[in-house]
Amino acid sequence: MTDENFMMSIFDSLNIEPLNDFMKTAFESEVPAAEDQDVNANARRRDRNVYLPKKANAKYVRHELFHPSRKEHVQTNTMMDDLSVAAAESLIDEFVDPKKLTSDHLESLSGRLSWGFTTDEHHESMKGKEATNDNSESPFALLTMQMQMYNTVGINNSSALALARHNGDFYRKESALITKAFQGQRNEEGSVKFNKDDGSFIRFPKEMSQSILETAINLSAEVKHGEQEALKRQREKKRKKVESLTRSRFAQATVDLANKIFYREMYDTRKRCRTAEEVDESKYPLPFDM
Repeated sequence: MTDENFMMSIFDSLNIEPLNDFMKTAFESEVPAAEDQDVNANARRRDRNVYLPKKANAKYVRHELFHPSRKEHVQTNTMMDDLSVAAAESLIDEFVDPKKLTSDHLESLSGRLSWGFTTDEHHESMKGKEATNDNSESPFALLTMQMQMYNTVGINNSSALALARHNGDFYRKESALITKAFQGQRNEEGSVKFNKDDGSFIRFPKEMSQSILETAINLSAEVKHGEQEALKRQREKKRKKVESLTRSRFAQATVDLANKIFYREMYDTRKRCRTAEEVDESKYPLPFDM
């Protein structure tokens, strides 16, 4: 993993021009990384002692990864050599395990789904098919983004908005719509034809979309009021929690102070109790243990 030639040339044999352009732009450009607009985020980054030069970019990160100059990076790279071997051996053991589904994809094990044991017809039929779980993960990523950007937004609203964006319900190709309007391309009802890529809401009949909008407007005041009340309850609960913690801390601080004063007074007596054990063994109880 710390071999620069190996890591940076993994995809060279594929000769994908867009990828080649991206790699060249990302790792050879002198343009610095974008500054974080969140001042608090910058402060948190400093608190974690994660330092990068002000003009740090992907080129700098690559150089530090493969040719580290900082002490901690040199130490990590040395440790990475051992960890990489251990991780690779563990992954190989898992992949070749006949009880695991991964073994079906290995040509070295005559896997039924491996490239060498599937026909050209299978290869052709799989072109253009989804090979990842992006469609499952994307809504979760959008939901997380909504929750991070709008701290007081309800999770139901965040989920609905995330799904609407993921499904493209409100997507409309404006240029195609304008072109069709000027060209007079209309359906039997006389309205402008929609693009096949337009979202489901855009393709609804005019009456239905209008009804949905009016319903949303009529419900908005009630929903807004409910959200505001929920936010008030949340803030009140948080306030009471903070007050409770503050009171308990003051109470504990009072107990600690009283006991410390008592220990001091016991030292000043004729017994000259020098340790807490001597005080505890005496017949005098602590003020808050009575």
